Amino acid sequence: MGSTPPFTISSKSINLIAEICALLERASIAEENADRIIAFIESRFGGSVFLIGGLSLGAKILLEILSKRHDICRHAIVESASVIPSRTTNTLIAPAVLLSYSLIQKEWFSSQNIPKNVDSL
Repeated sequence: MGSTPPFTISSKSINLIAEICALLERASIAEENADRIIAFIESRFGGSVFLIGGLSLGAKILLEILSKRHDICRHAIVESASVIPSRTTNTLIAPAVLLSYSLIQKEWFSSQNIPKNVDSL
């Protein structure tokens, strides 16, 4: 089993992974705020309001609210939302990468005949 994987991890890759982790942390904050707002609307307004609006981070929180409760408002105004995957997707990423690593060691999967661009697929 002394084979070497056909790739290296560069410092650029490590920096990108750090940026992704920071974004994931911000995503969990948006999910927590969405849950708090949903609870507030349920307790104060009977579970539904006429309009909700959000700008930038507020828009991201609003999208999280709507993904959890599509019937929480009749109208929504979303402006400049920075969208990243949900917690469920983020939870599945790490196991998917770990499962695919063993495939890299298989010659039939990691051959050198990789297309240079997507158009050739």
